[in-house]
Amino acid sequence: MKLKLLMLCAMLLLAAAGCSNKTSQLETFISSIEQGNLIVECYPRKESGNSIGTACKVIVSDDTLYEDRSGNPLMFEDFKIGDDVKLYFKSPLSLEKSNSTYHVSKIVLLNE
Repeated sequence: MKLKLLMLCAMLLLAAAGCSNKTSQLETFISSIEQGNLIVECYPRKESGNSIGTACKVIVSDDTLYEDRSGNPLMFEDFKIGDDVKLYFKSPLSLEKSNSTYHVSKIVLLNE
């Protein structure tokens, strides 16, 4: 009986841990640029050149780093609509459709 209870508790703990799905980064693309911030697809899928997903606002600050995929420094102005990017969040978070604004510490341009 104790073994069954222990197994049940272990399975519940694993299930609860798996539900958090926190991430510290996201590969996506820029769908628009507004007032010094980026709008990206939080659940990106490109199909026939069209984007399908949920738009999220990426808040940048004076501390945000911009790089190309080789680590060379860039400026915010180097990013364009349609660019593939990798976002690094300030802390691990769960991407939720109810929250559409995220703060980033670094943005990497993935285009060649």
